Amino acid sequence: MASHRSATSQYWVLDVFRDRIPAPDQERVVMRLAESYQPDLVAIENKNEGRSLYQNLVQKTRLPLHSDDPSGDKEFRAIPLANAYRAHSVWHPEGERWVAAYETELEAFPQPGFHDDQIDAASGAFNALIGTKGPRIRVLG
Repeated sequence: MASHRSATSQYWVLDVFRDRIPAPDQERVVMRLAESYQPDLVAIENKNEGRSLYQNLVQKTRLPLHSDDPSGDKEFRAIPLANAYRAHSVWHPEGERWVAAYETELEAFPQPGFHDDQIDAASGAFNALIGTKGPRIRVLG
């Protein structure tokens, strides 16, 4: 990977874990992955099973948890991440098995019929990491 540096922040997507985990096993899997990666942030979507998963992890762990409560449509929520990619501020490790499928999904978004789980998860985590739920709009005048 090219060693591109600029004044902007640099973000790395180091791994992608993609699987359907039954609700009873989700807590164990999140804790195992967090132990492996020691993340700065664990974002969990605040709906369906995610809500109870988040609540259980808050009670049982000291993980750096963030309850992600998405608002607006997926395209709107993806704007900050898309802008970071355009600015060459997001990087993926070369040669990892998951990168090609991940990049294909990102590039296909928002075409109907394509999977969008990864873009949804990546934009939610990115927005939590940078502290925004969408693009920052500033009115000058």
